[in-house]
Amino acid sequence: MEKQKDKNIIYTLSQNWIYFLYVYFTLVIISCLIITILLLSKFCESNEDNNIIKSTLLLSLSTSGMLSGVCYNYKLYKACIEKMIEKEIDSIQLTGNIAYFILRPLFSMVFSIVGVIGMLGGMFIVTGNLDYILNEKFMYLSIFLSCMIGFSTGDFMDKFRIFSKKNV
Repeated sequence: MEKQKDKNIIYTLSQNWIYFLYVYFTLVIISCLIITILLLSKFCESNEDNNIIKSTLLLSLSTSGMLSGVCYNYKLYKACIEKMIEKEIDSIQLTGNIAYFILRPLFSMVFSIVGVIGMLGGMFIVTGNLDYILNEKFMYLSIFLSCMIGFSTGDFMDKFRIFSKKNV
């Protein structure tokens, strides 16, 4: 079904914007990858409890941005290959398409923080205490969740909006 959903999308982008977006996503991926490697290596050197939250949040941000960059770079080159891009430029449509691609990695970072806070809140409700929760296992679980959120930002936003409308 998702494949069909993507097949119906036509992006309006000029050749220059396509080049820019490729460079942008590549820089997002590389910078987030470097940040992730540096933070993980630093965390492994000093495994103090007060670093868990900080490391978890920073690693969640960088991994979600990295996987979002991968996902939207994939969408962009797939759209180019399958000729799902219009060259006739409508400035409003062009602005929306550019914002769509540029903001998605940032959205994924915001939602990864929401996911980490949601996990912390759920664990606190269940245990009544975070002393036994804040450890490496929590950090790695948060990183994995953030990767999933980063790669599926659009789907996560859709589900979050539906959940919010029903429950708020």
